[in-house]
Amino acid sequence: MTTFNKLCVFCLSLTFIGCDREKSNSRSSTKSEKPRDPISSAKLSEPPPQPAKPSSFDSDLDRPVVRGPKQKYAELVIQPEQPNPIKDRLNKAIKDADGDITKLSENFTKLWSDGIVRLSNTALSSSKVAEVSSGIKLPKEIEMVPKESRPSTGKDTAEELLRGVAIWSALMRNNLLTEFANQRANSLPPTTVDLAIYEALNAGIGEFTTTRGQSSYASFEKWEPFANAANPVYRLLALKAASLAVSKPAWEVDIDSKEFNRINERPKLDFYLSYLDEEDPIILSKAIRSLSFVPLPEAREAIEKFHAKQLQKGDPVVIQAAEEALRTQENISP
Repeated sequence: MTTFNKLCVFCLSLTFIGCDREKSNSRSSTKSEKPRDPISSAKLSEPPPQPAKPSSFDSDLDRPVVRGPKQKYAELVIQPEQPNPIKDRLNKAIKDADGDITKLSENFTKLWSDGIVRLSNTALSSSKVAEVSSGIKLPKEIEMVPKESRPSTGKDTAEELLRGVAIWSALMRNNLLTEFANQRANSLPPTTVDLAIYEALNAGIGEFTTTRGQSSYASFEKWEPFANAANPVYRLLALKAASLAVSKPAWEVDIDSKEFNRINERPKLDFYLSYLDEEDPIILSKAIRSLSFVPLPEAREAIEKFHAKQLQKGDPVVIQAAEEALRTQENISP
């Protein structure tokens, strides 16, 4: 069995482990449960646990808790297995690749395309604003998109399919995320499709980690060109990805060494600085916070100038972000 096959089997076995059911709080003893198929209560998009941080889906919020009816002897009521077509399609895409990286990329890309064509590409209300339609500012509707990854609903929707593909691509073929983003990075005005892509790719980016070793690092350089994307949704996604991705010079450096952060962040300095001319407060706040983790004097000087400029403009959200960035710089400065 190839190393890739072993990875697939390992990931799938962890992803589709059934959730433990809550024990009854009754004083009487509960009856023992019958053995369950670990696949039967699978959660679609729960990635395998990572050493650096637990998966955002590994939460009691998406564990089915079923209590029995009031009766003399408390007893669990087992719900029948619910069909999960998204899980099945992802499962099949991985198995059919049979260890072939190129085939896996093709399968994930096809699933992504299937999800996109199912979406209604509707104009956003905020696109009537010139600054939004021209790509200067983010559509206001983006504030309604969950900021953190949410548990999968298991429903057969385009949005769920995109999220599943993005998460598994991040774990197994992370460069696919930039290919998915590139499909609409320069399309204006932003539409409902961009919001669905934003949520899916944001969930995928959340699975980036620097603990897997260089063969699995998400490449900062792949996201760097998106700083110039016409669509602000993808400029924001690039910012989020850059803070978790690893720059090429750091790929050969021991992650536990004192030099790793400095070497990893130096190539990102100009990337973050290019964002300080943005006009959208969400993008500006994210950019200045990201810049604060660059342990270089140039970063601190840029933050100080930015802070002074924002004090004159008077946007409290951006001012607060700049002040937080200054405090972070104080903590990481040598």
